[in-house]
Amino acid sequence: MRIINQRKGLSQAQTDSWNEVGILVLENLFSRREMKIARKGLDDLWANRKRANNPLVIDVNLGGLEKRKFFRDADDEDRNVVYKLNDTFLSNPAIRDLGLADRLTAILSELVDGQVCICNSLHFERGSQQALHVDTFYMPPPANGRLIVASICLEDVTMDAGPLNYVRNSHSIPPFLNSDGGRNVRSPQELEQANWYYQAAIRDRKLPEEKFLGRAGDVIIWHEQLFHGGSPILNLDRTRKSLVFHYWRAAEMEPTSLLPHLDGFYMNRPHPTV
Repeated sequence: MRIINQRKGLSQAQTDSWNEVGILVLENLFSRREMKIARKGLDDLWANRKRANNPLVIDVNLGGLEKRKFFRDADDEDRNVVYKLNDTFLSNPAIRDLGLADRLTAILSELVDGQVCICNSLHFERGSQQALHVDTFYMPPPANGRLIVASICLEDVTMDAGPLNYVRNSHSIPPFLNSDGGRNVRSPQELEQANWYYQAAIRDRKLPEEKFLGRAGDVIIWHEQLFHGGSPILNLDRTRKSLVFHYWRAAEMEPTSLLPHLDGFYMNRPHPTV
């Protein structure tokens, strides 16, 4: 775990939260008006999804089984279940504006010691209900690089909407390494091994699980090694609209993979496909 000293942009309480918990909460970083506009932007994405050249991809969870399809092929009913809309930042400047807003990147850059690059974004309308995991399982940064994650609350979060949950101080656990020494998992067997490893370490250290109940405009940032997930949704009618960005530190990335935007970068790559 990397320990940071207090920086000019961070209070002592914020520094302590990052070092001791593995999260940093930025309350009211965005205004409620900005979040209303962002929610309207999500509505517009759904309303205009049928255009033939729409490159976006959606993962829809039906009965615990996730199905990937082009967003243009999504049914109206897909919006009423758990889904994630992938990488809207690649083609939508307004979404890049949120993910690379100066007030956010100033903090992210302090935490990773350098400018950041969006490598992935996820729109959620309901809680993910994803099992506890570490993000480096799925998108480890380049060698010697750093990953950091920010989730923007587009609306107030309620307990019955399946809020984000995380294990306090789990980022201090030495990372699980696969047989080649990497932090990613490459098979169901490695995922099972990694989960067993973290669950055992959490039990041994008696680390508590906590939930995040943010309000519209709040941002929660978490450490690349934080064990986290989505708690069960108790009322599927209650939404938890959020926009999650994963960032790599730009210093370790190839210059040709960086596209500048505001005071940061976004990854120069195509949309995922089905």
